[in-house]
Amino acid sequence: MRRLLGLKDAHDRWLTGQLVLADVVEFVAFSGEASDVLQALPPRARRDPAGLVLGIAAELAAQQPLEAMHSIAAARAAGIELELLDAVLAGIGLQGLSLRDAGAIRPATWLLTAAAQAQAVARIHARTGRFQGSGVLIDAGAFLPDRAGQPALLTAAHVCCDAPGPLPPGWPAPLAPESAEVRFPGFPEAPQPAVHTLTAVLWRSPVQALDACLLALDPAPALTPLPISEVEVHPSQSSIYLMGYPEGGPLALSVEQSSVTAVHDGLFEHKLGSAPGASGGPVFQWADQRLAGIHRGAQGDARQGVLLAALQWLAQQPT
Repeated sequence: MRRLLGLKDAHDRWLTGQLVLADVVEFVAFSGEASDVLQALPPRARRDPAGLVLGIAAELAAQQPLEAMHSIAAARAAGIELELLDAVLAGIGLQGLSLRDAGAIRPATWLLTAAAQAQAVARIHARTGRFQGSGVLIDAGAFLPDRAGQPALLTAAHVCCDAPGPLPPGWPAPLAPESAEVRFPGFPEAPQPAVHTLTAVLWRSPVQALDACLLALDPAPALTPLPISEVEVHPSQSSIYLMGYPEGGPLALSVEQSSVTAVHDGLFEHKLGSAPGASGGPVFQWADQRLAGIHRGAQGDARQGVLLAALQWLAQQPT
């Protein structure tokens, strides 16, 4: 009875144009679908704080994280406190996208962190304009201690490298570093991001090994390199997410529960959605939202990534 009375009060406020954030929880708890409630809202109410939050809930339920990032920015601009956004979205039962077992995750905070991480995700082109792949900005000191504090581009060796070694049959040749241009479009995407060139290969692992290349940038980007996760990646337990520019299109973010299916020989297999062009893009641990690896591509039916921990270990071995 108390739930019905609460729902009636919420409905009365809806009819009088005085809907409040707590009503969003009442409606969604009753209907089970944020998108259904959103569609029923009058257009004006969709622009009110309650409607904005309901829109975010619907976008998360529909697996549209980038749209939700935009909506969270709009809600913050409308004066809605981040803590309130987290509380209401969690109250609806959304624990951040599709990760139903994510515990005490704060959905709005998680998405804002992902949006900040997107600033360090690179698009790699040939100087002719042809798109080549994705990459990520890290501190070179994570691989080479004597270069601590130097921002560097990490990507897959089959995307851009001077000495990639033998390639699997049918794989195109990587882009030579001196022929590359690198941009960090960010999120929302900057209309004219700065262009960086690659001046040196700092370290590499051939394609048939761990398929990675660390390169110096000029000018050094005025961006924060991404920190590396200390959480171990486990098959069937770790949830990860991937960012990149598949097919050279806009930034894409893919996330799925228990997405790691195998870990072996410095590599991990996963079931995240991806497409050509995402190779070299960063893969993050859900648990701490830090960099865990880079996407390598598909090998047969499996999608593969390279573990950052394995790359760090290999880079610091005597040569």
